[in-house]
Amino acid sequence: MQVFKCFFKIIRQNIGLILMYFIIFLVLTVAFSNTGGQGEAQMFNDSKIKVTVIDYDDSEVSQALTSLLYEHHERVDLENDTETLQDALYMRDTEYVLFIPQGYGQSVVDGDPLPLDSAQIPNSFSGTYVDRLVSSYISTAGVYMGAGEDTAQALANAQDDIAIEADVTITQGASSRQVPIYYYFTFLSYSIMLMAIFGICPVLMVFNRKEIAMRMNSSALPLTKKNVELGVALILFSAISYGLLILLGFIMYGAEMLTPGSQACMLSSAAFLLVSAAMAYLIGMLATSGNMLSAIGNALGLSLCFLGGVFVPAGLLSETMRTIAHFTPTFWHVHVAEQALGNATLSAATMESIGQSIGIELLFAVAFFAAALVVSRYKRRAA
Repeated sequence: MQVFKCFFKIIRQNIGLILMYFIIFLVLTVAFSNTGGQGEAQMFNDSKIKVTVIDYDDSEVSQALTSLLYEHHERVDLENDTETLQDALYMRDTEYVLFIPQGYGQSVVDGDPLPLDSAQIPNSFSGTYVDRLVSSYISTAGVYMGAGEDTAQALANAQDDIAIEADVTITQGASSRQVPIYYYFTFLSYSIMLMAIFGICPVLMVFNRKEIAMRMNSSALPLTKKNVELGVALILFSAISYGLLILLGFIMYGAEMLTPGSQACMLSSAAFLLVSAAMAYLIGMLATSGNMLSAIGNALGLSLCFLGGVFVPAGLLSETMRTIAHFTPTFWHVHVAEQALGNATLSAATMESIGQSIGIELLFAVAFFAAALVVSRYKRRAA
């Protein structure tokens, strides 16, 4: 078991790097679960703005307008003094000051309202918001007055019309926030990939050194036994890494990990583990130094996760980028998570789509492994 023991001795030398990506995965999962996992629909609430009315008219119309504004917004009483009003706006004690000129009520009754002056916080939406309410109320009252109703009834009808509200619910669409466990399974691909690359590749790089390979080939250890021990060690390392990551999921989400959707995601994660191991095998055959491995591993991990929708939702990418993403294994892993966790129940069509995505992941694993074998044979002949 010399090769087997040597494998884990090299792993221990790189345990810090492996743990770093495990911690990164944990931090990302917790952060996105807390900020993006609010699955409940939220109700829309009307905004309340601090409003002050200076009424020079004191007519039936101006009183009704003042009452309307104070009913819909927060009333702030201030002295009619320029310096006081300016200080209140500057200190945000009030956000909007409306000045109703003398004779305004009669002008509304006559059908030709006088212009209203206002003072408001610069570059704020609040002014436009209140202006629209005032304009809507006065124009509606004018319509009723033009239809022959008296002033009091017209103002009451306009206020009733303004009071009509629509129930608005913020629904979840394709780009809405996902359930917390979704982020766990999507970021799992990043952690699995980097842990495999920086766990397996250094071992392969050691065994592929020319002097080490020549010494092992000249020893009494059969090549078959060497490959078997190396394969068993690789499988055990992968199983331990996968088990720890899944155990973390059970600690964080408990029984939610046992739902059909989560089980499908765990199966997809296992397939992605094979992809990552095969990818690490290929990189281990190509990398010749630690710096080269670090550059390839980080660049490959970040680019595949970016294109695959791990860090950025695929819907935010351009059409060209989404097309390219189909040629990455991370895309199909994320697609499984979206299908399995984005539906209340898993229909036959959904299960078929999930199975196809996992099958594509396995094809990526076969492709990477085949490429690694070609590189290995080429290097053996070159040696």
